[in-house]
Amino acid sequence: MKVRLGFVSNSSSSSFVCEVCGDSFESYDEGPAHFGLVMCEGHDHLFCEAHRINPKEDKDTMTWNVYTMIEHDGDDDRIDSIHCPICQLKVITKDMVLDYSLYKLGTKYNNIAHEIVDTFKTYDELYNEINGTGLKFNLLSGKSPCESWEMRAS
Repeated sequence: MKVRLGFVSNSSSSSFVCEVCGDSFESYDEGPAHFGLVMCEGHDHLFCEAHRINPKEDKDTMTWNVYTMIEHDGDDDRIDSIHCPICQLKVITKDMVLDYSLYKLGTKYNNIAHEIVDTFKTYDELYNEINGTGLKFNLLSGKSPCESWEMRAS
């Protein structure tokens, strides 16, 4: 039998990332609600409470306002998808753009991945090819992998 002395822990850490702004949080014992994060019931999008929208205000003009207060029903930290900025397309994520682009092109992710590997030898070659088109492209921008575009009400 092995005996361990000193600090011993059976718990593992958890990390949470806001899908809207990319802020990240890490904890050993706390859940996402501890950091002010909520999850929508529709598609399990996780985001900061400050990004919650209120579609009831100015619904006809499509002006969406941000709520800063969340009302929790007991221990449930999920909110209705009508308050989710991702479900309501007020925030467009890179994953959404990629999925829609693949759909419009009539292809699959793996097909494009294989084409990239077959066409280019290095990331620099791929990067230079895409930059030559005038598009701003940088997979290694140092920004959050869930960088998103947010719709601004006019």
